[in-house]
Amino acid sequence: MAGERASMDGGRARAGAEVRGRRHRRERGSVSVELALALPSVVLVLGFVLAGASWVRADVSATQAAAAAARIALTDGDAAAQAAAARISGGVAAVSRDGDWIVVAVTVSGHGPVPDVEARARVPEQP
Repeated sequence: MAGERASMDGGRARAGAEVRGRRHRRERGSVSVELALALPSVVLVLGFVLAGASWVRADVSATQAAAAAARIALTDGDAAAQAAAARISGGVAAVSRDGDWIVVAVTVSGHGPVPDVEARARVPEQP
């Protein structure tokens, strides 16, 4: 039956296989070229995602450190607040007074291309 089919199509099946074989030889290496073109874009996007995550982590750390340091400045003084902010965020804290408010500013330095982050917290001074 298979022999009859081969003789019925007049050898066209074999000719089609040869054309497909030539086409595959022409396309050899195209996947490598596509990968070489796409890989830098993927690495660049991954770098932006990691830098963004690092900035968000620094922002959250600075915000939490400023809030905690403001509460500590209210009860334990400025030096204790600065030390606590440095322990929490790894940044630098500045404590100031603005009328009846205690203001704490915490700056956390960014790593690499990530900019520095500054957060402020205010608490009212108790009489």
